[in-house]
Amino acid sequence: MSFGSFGSGGGGGLFGGQQQQQTSGGFGSGGFGGGGSTFGSSNNTFGGGNAFGATNSGFGQPQQNNQAGGFNANSTNSNAMGGGGMGMMGSVANTNNDYEIPRDQNSPQDTISCVQWSPVNNTSLLLASSWDSKVRCYNVQDNGSNLSATLNAFIAHQGPVLDCHWKQDGTGCFSAGCDKMVKMWNFENSQGQQNAQDVGRHDAPVRAVRWIPQRNLLVSGGWDNKLNYWDLRSPNPAATVQLPGRVDCMD
Repeated sequence: MSFGSFGSGGGGGLFGGQQQQQTSGGFGSGGFGGGGSTFGSSNNTFGGGNAFGATNSGFGQPQQNNQAGGFNANSTNSNAMGGGGMGMMGSVANTNNDYEIPRDQNSPQDTISCVQWSPVNNTSLLLASSWDSKVRCYNVQDNGSNLSATLNAFIAHQGPVLDCHWKQDGTGCFSAGCDKMVKMWNFENSQGQQNAQDVGRHDAPVRAVRWIPQRNLLVSGGWDNKLNYWDLRSPNPAATVQLPGRVDCMD
């Protein structure tokens, strides 16, 4: 699990560039090829030459003596998707000093649906819910030069978890999932799997959950086209709003 930056610019062109010694062309001379080219030039396949009408360049930079331009062309300045000759997708520079939590048998085994930092200042707890039916709490440490993350504990649903949300005081969290349940997890000092309390239920998967501290109410939105408001002292909704369609997000 990581937060990453993607790609870099620079380098040559994806679909082509300037082509030397062009001779003949399909798609019309001076039309969709400009200066005689077939999607580029007589010596290029899907690139090089004058792609999509420019006389001296396509989407990239000039190429010299291309024989097979385009994707991964063999010329001095040919690069697909930019990036100094790094190939199709370019290079990925870790300019933000991103950190990836090491993957092991305790890591999420499926898609991560939500990540949230603790709302309490000077704490380093990170929540992560996943389609592997679990909500995990990590302790992230920063010693100034290196980051490290340790799994503190986790809870389990009976189906993929679609959302999680901290309690405002940072002592626990709420989660919702495809098992149609809304759960409350009060953190304990123990590690490993912990128990969570069922605090709400829908008639279909629950997509989102949020705590409303001003009202001491929990709200959950589901694919049963309902918003349910929960007073945690009661197993039944304090109020229900019928919607014209299912809930796919909530803020």
